[in-house]
Amino acid sequence: AKTDARLTKASGAVPAGSKLAGVPEHSGRIWGNYTFKQGRAKGISLGAGVTAQSGMMLDSSNADKIGAHRTFDAKIGYENKRVETALTVKNLTNEKYFDRINYFGGHVTPGEDRTVYLSTAVKF
Repeated sequence: AKTDARLTKASGAVPAGSKLAGVPEHSGRIWGNYTFKQGRAKGISLGAGVTAQSGMMLDSSNADKIGAHRTFDAKIGYENKRVETALTVKNLTNEKYFDRINYFGGHVTPGEDRTVYLSTAVKF
């Protein structure tokens, strides 16, 4: 996505035309998944994707900005008529980045490190 979010009217000390805090100009996510439908690998699925965003302003004064980042994710799963399970790794390369904290204007928190999730569902 390309987003050009700006203030249209001055607000206090913040002039018109300032970029909105917490809105990256460019952002996106793409994910691909393949599920084997036959043979010995039937039911196994493999997936991978990337999430990316440009830097963004931390506050309406546009005084501070956090940098751009991208993370890669991957998944392997298995599904049959009764059970679905998946092992997902988020931020596969352990990219170091910061996220804006929405409820404390101008503050940041470290982004999520490499994280592994195991999920299982039973179908009734």
